Amino acid sequence: MFRRKESDLPPGYILIILSFFFLFFLIDGFASNFGLYNTNNNLRFVSGTLFGSSIAIILYPVFIFQYYKNTKAEKLFSNPRSFVIYLLAIFAFITITLLRFSFLCHFYYYLTGFSIIFTFYFINLVMIFLIPPFSQKARRLPSKYLVLPSIISIFFVFLELLAFYHFHKIISNLQAII
Repeated sequence: MFRRKESDLPPGYILIILSFFFLFFLIDGFASNFGLYNTNNNLRFVSGTLFGSSIAIILYPVFIFQYYKNTKAEKLFSNPRSFVIYLLAIFAFITITLLRFSFLCHFYYYLTGFSIIFTFYFINLVMIFLIPPFSQKARRLPSKYLVLPSIISIFFVFLELLAFYHFHKIISNLQAII
């Protein structure tokens, strides 16, 4: 709603707020990992949601600009009503999640796994579209220009998750020694 078109970054004050979301995520992750305080799933959920939303808000316009040949002069939220509906949907999702309905427990495990993999995929995809031979070619979202970058991105997702797994094992072994 505050952008002139889809491919514009948000205003500076929004970027500052998003940097605090990112910082909160980092502090929560490192502090809980090194035993500075005990964390719980609700805190992890809130910090992860804030971090994920900040990544999406920053990467979406970069993706739009790098993927499409001609970007649209449309706002992401064309009017305040659509923005309010978006906020209500997020609030409803967070509320339902925090209420911990027992019949949804396995759904959240799968949703979390999918969200992590999709976040890595989308970040890699945006970085691939920064490479000139891949950038600014498509006229619509489902196109042949998405296939090869998607395959490369998925390959990097598996490499990154494998590297993070080994990094986690190393840190766990160091904590056991200390």
